[in-house]
Amino acid sequence: MQFVSGAFFPDQHDVHMSERLDAMFDEEPPAPKLSKAEQKIQNALLNIENERAENIRLWAKRLKDLFNGKMSIEINVPKEMYPMTSFDIEVESIEYEGVLQFLANGLLEASFLHWCQIYLHNAVFYKIAPEHPKVAYFNIHKITGKECEQNFASVKEHLLSVYKLKKGTKYFLAPFFYRAHWVLFIVSPKERSVWILDTISVKANKDKDDYPLSRAIESSFGSGLTWTMVQCKRQDGSWECGFMVIWFMVQFVLKKRFRFPNNIWTDTTSVTQEEIDMLVENIMTRFFKSKRVGWLNTP
Repeated sequence: MQFVSGAFFPDQHDVHMSERLDAMFDEEPPAPKLSKAEQKIQNALLNIENERAENIRLWAKRLKDLFNGKMSIEINVPKEMYPMTSFDIEVESIEYEGVLQFLANGLLEASFLHWCQIYLHNAVFYKIAPEHPKVAYFNIHKITGKECEQNFASVKEHLLSVYKLKKGTKYFLAPFFYRAHWVLFIVSPKERSVWILDTISVKANKDKDDYPLSRAIESSFGSGLTWTMVQCKRQDGSWECGFMVIWFMVQFVLKKRFRFPNNIWTDTTSVTQEEIDMLVENIMTRFFKSKRVGWLNTP
């Protein structure tokens, strides 16, 4: 910097420094970093906007209004659905991102499948669907592959406590998550039978011993059970399994249980995108209808 007769004239260094300061103050502040859950939500919304049909995008808009900026909403778990102890929670947190994955062709998370169980339970409890033959549910969170491997005794305790609570029930549905894959078990201690619906079982040449839940079921209800790997719909991708477990549960509760196993699944074709979209439309209609009748009320 040069001073001449009481005045100063900036040299080249000062000019460059001033330009850098001006540029620094002109910059926009960095956007706040998204959490992992927020990033998943953003990715799902982009996928829905760019890849999914108009009716699916409309469901996404309705979900945005329902969650209203929340990451999850809590709903009551029916008290008669499971035995309750002081350690059990009586609410289920339905994750916004989890429901969006149902619209975005994503791998489904447990809370949304649990909502489907609660919906089907309520449909029978409030006599929208016939009561007999009776059907009950094992808690999806208490029977995961991780729980079976790390807390085997607690899984067995849950199976037996639900069975005692629902004594006289013919069928118990158990959506089971293991190694990033969903499977449906239909358990009938009364008929000494278990049916497993796995959309990759044929391709992967799987049997009952491939699932840690099988050991917990045998330990709880005895080793003399008849096991059937059901010839059911197949998946070609890596994400359809949760959708198909919902499909199987809805079909079973609303239709197949009345003549089961005479009308057991036999279709082994690959599920199509059109069939997935029909399922999404059906389930989202039920989801928002359940809100109107109070089944989505928060505690």
